[in-house]
Amino acid sequence: MERMSRRRLMATGATATMAAAIVGNSVALAQPGQPEIEKWLLDFDFTFDPRTLDRGGTGTPTATAPGAIYLAGPLYDGGSLNPDGTPKSDAVSRGNHRFFGWLFDPVAMLVVGTHTFDIAGRGKIVVAGAADGLNAPVAGGTGEFKHAYGEFRVDIINRANAAYHAIFDMMPGTVGR
Repeated sequence: MERMSRRRLMATGATATMAAAIVGNSVALAQPGQPEIEKWLLDFDFTFDPRTLDRGGTGTPTATAPGAIYLAGPLYDGGSLNPDGTPKSDAVSRGNHRFFGWLFDPVAMLVVGTHTFDIAGRGKIVVAGAADGLNAPVAGGTGEFKHAYGEFRVDIINRANAAYHAIFDMMPGTVGR
């Protein structure tokens, strides 16, 4: 058995550690069934269920006055809602969404708060901050979307029935870079 100096032993150990880290990372990335996501462009329709409206006060809540607000409802594939905001007969629910925050201009839909979209089997997308009209920043998520960031854009399908079309234009983030 050959004797090694401490210096040589440390150098050999450091080289082996670096090699293992490089090979280990590339093997993990190259495994089949785990494609690298470059961008998400998701397309959903959603409605607010008026029974979930909560203004945090007493009496019958309405969405026509500024103040605290909570709403929730179903999330569907894009193109699943009729022009009147009702689901088509073949509509498939993909999850639920929730909004809580402060409504400061009901006519222009100016709000500040957090909107979560729970997409069944995939994860949650969180939209947070001030929404000036019909777009807002994507703050992150969970599951498949745990490092996502980007923009959330909304088109109105039927304002009277609180039906909307959403597009999530997101990039995957990288932790530590």
